[in-house]
Amino acid sequence: MFRRSLGSVGVLLLSTAVLLEAGEARCVAGQLKSLDAWKTLGRQGCLLIRSQARWDAIQELFTGLGWEKLTPNPLANVDFAREQVVCLFRSGDEADKFTVRRLKPDPKQTELDVVMSYIIYKSHVATPPKWNFLLVALPHSPSVKVTVGTYHPHNGGAYPTPDKAQLEWSETFGPAEGDVVDGLRGTIRADKDAVKAGDDIPVEFKLDFDNSAAVKPWHFALKLGSAYVWDGKYSNGYRNHAFLVETPDGQSFFLRRPEQLEWRKNVPHPVEVAAGKPYVLPEWVEGKTFKSLKALGLDTTKPGVYRITGIYMESAGGGQDFRSRETVSLWGGNLATSTIQVTVK
Repeated sequence: MFRRSLGSVGVLLLSTAVLLEAGEARCVAGQLKSLDAWKTLGRQGCLLIRSQARWDAIQELFTGLGWEKLTPNPLANVDFAREQVVCLFRSGDEADKFTVRRLKPDPKQTELDVVMSYIIYKSHVATPPKWNFLLVALPHSPSVKVTVGTYHPHNGGAYPTPDKAQLEWSETFGPAEGDVVDGLRGTIRADKDAVKAGDDIPVEFKLDFDNSAAVKPWHFALKLGSAYVWDGKYSNGYRNHAFLVETPDGQSFFLRRPEQLEWRKNVPHPVEVAAGKPYVLPEWVEGKTFKSLKALGLDTTKPGVYRITGIYMESAGGGQDFRSRETVSLWGGNLATSTIQVTVK
């Protein structure tokens, strides 16, 4: 139940990806065939990939899950000095299809308008859920606004065409906002903006819940009230969060604690993260919150700018609230925080 990481989930098979053409956007859409894909990737959300290190990690994750890239691959060479990648996903019906309706590049805020078609069924028994995704390369900008509308091209109804799609979800990702998965987001901050060569870089990791992007939940958006995550107080060695670090020489390092295979005592318990009720992941030593990147293996002897991104990943399941003794549903997904910079002098 606890052993989940980028490389420890089961293999999933993806259907053939489809290249979409929408103005200046390079897009790839696909579908995971596994009914359990949502457990490790989330049910619905948006990933904003702003660095080569995160993009490499996402591609490695998807490839490990069976992603067969297009040949030639339209997203093979993303220049993150000028571009960024949006990944929209939804665990829904096998007939759900994403399409880019409008892309408006802007030096300050790029706008991406996506629509998702769905089918109205008389009987839904024979349509198992599928994990659908869309990858879009966008021009770089400090802010990105993403909207998702839904429509049903069959069986009539109020929203039959893309131009009449119902707006369900809208989110603006500024420089300080990271991914959002089932309402959960992460934020990191460094103890200091600059340190001396060889010194430690302590970083704090906080989880927040914000489902305000769900404008009118229906087929894409989910209206959730909170998320339950595993606590960190009794999880010395627990590795559901990590740090992706780009060093001044261009190398990337994935830093995390080693796996804890079992707990003989002080088993982790669920913690609820809700609006206005964040959860700061504690340090390995009780009472502290800043985590030592040096203790995780980071070498800071090279001067320059270190780019640090927090990664939070877990598998959905059940856990017992030690206070009420009730079983709650645990959040599952893989999200990245925004990237911070620390200068080593």
